[in-house]
Amino acid sequence: MKKTFDISFWCCLAAFAVIIAGICFLPSQLVKSGYPDFRCTGQIGDTIGGIMGPFVAIAASILTFIAFWVQYKANIQQRSDIALERFEHNFFEMLQLHSSIKNSLDFIITEDGKDVHYPGVDAFDCLYTRVQFSRNGVTYEGLKRIFAEVPVAEAYELYLSDFPVRCLDSYFRMLYRIIKYVDESRIIDDDQKYNYICILRATLSWYELLILFYNGLSDNGNKNFKPLAEKYALFNNIRIEELASADDQNLYKSKLNDDYPFSRDDNRDMTLEYNKGAFVHRFPNFYAIIKNQI
Repeated sequence: MKKTFDISFWCCLAAFAVIIAGICFLPSQLVKSGYPDFRCTGQIGDTIGGIMGPFVAIAASILTFIAFWVQYKANIQQRSDIALERFEHNFFEMLQLHSSIKNSLDFIITEDGKDVHYPGVDAFDCLYTRVQFSRNGVTYEGLKRIFAEVPVAEAYELYLSDFPVRCLDSYFRMLYRIIKYVDESRIIDDDQKYNYICILRATLSWYELLILFYNGLSDNGNKNFKPLAEKYALFNNIRIEELASADDQNLYKSKLNDDYPFSRDDNRDMTLEYNKGAFVHRFPNFYAIIKNQI
């Protein structure tokens, strides 16, 4: 629709040219023998004169049609530009709001008898490696230790029930709404959607990605957030070596290989792991291909 003289224009112009050609061909038919016979009368001259006279009007009609078509396309492009501008305005406003939510975070923990503040992005570092979680009388330092040492089901139960993690609820919901907003947009194509998500992804720090990774595998994220993370390769820049356990690291490192065996026959619970789309993005329909293979 962005091209002014596209296929629909040429189809309309071709139909218009056929009509004009038919009118111009009419005099040759009038001079043939038949009934009524115009060959020996002056009516043929009047006919030709009547047909040749409007040629200027016909040319003017063609130019008017072209002008109308250009204006029609310009109006469509203007509406498209306004819609895109509105989309980008909302997207960056949401991005700014998400950044404000992140900057307002402030975890306070006691180190060496003193209260130490971890504001903004540092809060994710604190949550992943320093905040203490207690489970059955055992204290774990940071989410990383929990997912490394506690059985999976219990680890996610502790993750969802602990107060410091619940402080991130607004952060998680806002991030999900931004990705959902881009994904549902009808004014941009798949490649453009991926590019906007790349802008969002560029704002996520190292520890944010790690916490989002485990949140997406929890009951809070595996139904809604996880498919979008896979679709738009949200964890393309995650440091897999910083995942909690060696099993996680080996699993996701293997998914970066082109020969990783995604198969429908695998009896794996895919809600508990990300597919390859969460780490790489090769072309727009990559996500659909991967989903069809699982």
